[in-house]
Amino acid sequence: MSKVTKEKSVIRLRTKGIGSLALMAVVVFAIAPASVGAASKITKAELKSKLITVAQLPSGWSVDNSSSSGSTGGGCFANTNHIEARGGDIETSASFENGNLPDFNEELAGGRSLSTNFTKIEDYLNGCKKASITDSGTRYSGTIGAMSFPTVGSRSAAYQVSFRIKGLTLGIDIVLFQATSSIGGVLLYGDLGQPDTGQLENFAKLALKDLGVASESPTTLAS
Repeated sequence: MSKVTKEKSVIRLRTKGIGSLALMAVVVFAIAPASVGAASKITKAELKSKLITVAQLPSGWSVDNSSSSGSTGGGCFANTNHIEARGGDIETSASFENGNLPDFNEELAGGRSLSTNFTKIEDYLNGCKKASITDSGTRYSGTIGAMSFPTVGSRSAAYQVSFRIKGLTLGIDIVLFQATSSIGGVLLYGDLGQPDTGQLENFAKLALKDLGVASESPTTLAS
């Protein structure tokens, strides 16, 4: 294995570390706003069936079955840890990779009305400028900011995270979204340097299509 490949593998693990932190924060967000009443019930199996599959992705992508690096987060990400999911909430996820990088993760959640928590997550991340992760005793600092991105579903917010790890820049795009009154989720796309936001937009359209939510334009995936 070449030195570059080793570095990319390390960064891929870091991506999963920060990704799982973001997911942990976001899966508790507002799934069904109070104005629409009680959310319709959905089973975990039904929710899982709505995840993007590798067969829907461009050639070169594969299912990522590797485990997280077990990283811990600081800064703004730490502020979201105390927001707890309520009883009856469910979540499921799928992870994909194209070689070592880029990485793409989709997490879907369903359950009780948690609109207040969605707003809290937005508030935390909107006010967040710096974040950090600690992995195997080494601390890495990063920056975070709001990102221009088309609205996903009925409500969404997008953020861009950048870390400098072992001399290389790792970029992670995070999109929180509410698709229907009972289902929402988060998309994460990580790559060296600047992630391809156009590809992430295509993945977002695909996620909405699988959830039965029409997007403004047909879903097209560039290879």
